[in-house]
Amino acid sequence: MRLSEVETDVSSCFVVTNRQTYRCHVTLRSVARCSLQVYLPCVLQTKKRYVGFMYETPEQTEPTYHAKGTETVRRDSCPVVSKVS
Repeated sequence: MRLSEVETDVSSCFVVTNRQTYRCHVTLRSVARCSLQVYLPCVLQTKKRYVGFMYETPEQTEPTYHAKGTETVRRDSCPVVSKVS
């Protein structure tokens, strides 16, 4: 789901996310519990590759850095590795 330019703060993102989760729960009658996270700002590369600051609750003030499926550590410190790439 893509948010408009107005909804760029964490609390309004959680409002939209909770609304959509409720609609899915009612429609699918799911018994599974969803865990909600908001990534703001984030970079989406492909389906399972993303990086961003993760908020797990609307009251959270300090985000957690979360990277999935991307290289976040430089490997060119060794002279052999830097010549190969």
